[in-house]
Amino acid sequence: MNVVRNISEIEDFDAIANDFSVLLGDASNTDIVLEFPATVTRYSGDVGEVTRNLVDTKANCQTGVRQQFVAFSGARAVGMSVVRLIDNVPDGVDTTWPNVSGFVCNPYRHQGIGSLSLLTRMSVVDRQFNGNAWTQVKKANVYSHRMVTNAGFLVISENSEHVIYAYRSVRV
Repeated sequence: MNVVRNISEIEDFDAIANDFSVLLGDASNTDIVLEFPATVTRYSGDVGEVTRNLVDTKANCQTGVRQQFVAFSGARAVGMSVVRLIDNVPDGVDTTWPNVSGFVCNPYRHQGIGSLSLLTRMSVVDRQFNGNAWTQVKKANVYSHRMVTNAGFLVISENSEHVIYAYRSVRV
């Protein structure tokens, strides 16, 4: 069963650290390394260090500022995602809107885990960020473009590498 858990609800990070170290070190996930190099550095390599980094990440989560999630396929951690405010936003994006981003490792893609993760994050956006958010997707990432537009994101701009999307919840 696929599930997405808020990192603040997780107590034991050893198995997650091991899963990420193995998956993010696999050649089939090179695209994640290219798109999220700092994340991969934090969550791959020495399992003890990855565990400490996950504990630090949990400590840095704050309502209305940053929420982080781990995606599971069964008991295995296979992805990570975040909703967070950042200082440098693209043109056309309000600085009060959080960025939503995430990844799912191979061979667990195309099983609905990314969509489940995005729906979980959008619930946080609606509750904590007044229903507004933004994300960016590499132009070549066809599946992610489809996923974010299905969730209600609209294109607001693009550059040579990415398409920038905004999400504005419809409130009744």
